[in-house]
Amino acid sequence: MGTLLTYYYNNQSIGRSAADFMAFSLVDVPPRPAYHNLIESDRKRTTIAMAGINYGSSGCGIFTTTRPLESECFNLEQQIDFFKETVQEDLPYLIPDPDACKQYLAKSIFFISMGANDYFFTYPTSNTKMLYEIGARQFIVNNIGPLGCLPSLRYKTISGQCNEDMNNLIMPYNYRLPKWLKTWTRYDYSGITFVLADSYGLLNHMVYHPQEFGFKDVKHPCCGQDVNGKLECPPNATPCSNRDEYLFFDGAHTSQVANLEFALLCANATICTVIE
Repeated sequence: MGTLLTYYYNNQSIGRSAADFMAFSLVDVPPRPAYHNLIESDRKRTTIAMAGINYGSSGCGIFTTTRPLESECFNLEQQIDFFKETVQEDLPYLIPDPDACKQYLAKSIFFISMGANDYFFTYPTSNTKMLYEIGARQFIVNNIGPLGCLPSLRYKTISGQCNEDMNNLIMPYNYRLPKWLKTWTRYDYSGITFVLADSYGLLNHMVYHPQEFGFKDVKHPCCGQDVNGKLECPPNATPCSNRDEYLFFDGAHTSQVANLEFALLCANATICTVIE
């Protein structure tokens, strides 16, 4: 198991993320620690670095301008820089042989789940190339889910239904993403593999067929209240007691049980497809 590059949010309140469950289902390792919570000595410990590290940052995206106003976060390029530090400074301490280190990276899985915060953006070509040059070869890439169905956006509509105008704006990106990934396999990038995860299709199916997954509420969050006109789950708020019946934990993130479904359906190739 190598390094997981994931989009990270507060697991203590939301529960396990899709990346956590992917680590369980694909390579049988527990949720990976956040890079920024590790001191230097921890990053050089075999049991941590060799099993994977989470470089994600809540609220950030691909663009440098995508960030929450109230807190600091690290965009994709910065997260790649942190991963580069791991490869150049920490892994050689654990794997002194450069060829063995290169093979280790080539066998690792890199889970990239970003872009929703950017909303409508360009393809992260330069970032993917940076990861490839560092040694990454196997990628799981999400498309963008139906953002218009998030409780925080339903909350703003008169009818309380999904904002289909926003969902329609996402479709051109999702349509072009497989073609863009396929171009990488056709060019001279030896050994590269992309697996495309259909987050849009799965979440949309959950919204319109909730009974198949045991959900009783797909419109409201398990934890959410009006905070200055925004639907949020503020610190110390008490979430619902039956969170497994909710598709969403808060206004912007799916629940733990939904994340588990994503990981299981990706692992059995129901929503995940190898790009050839």
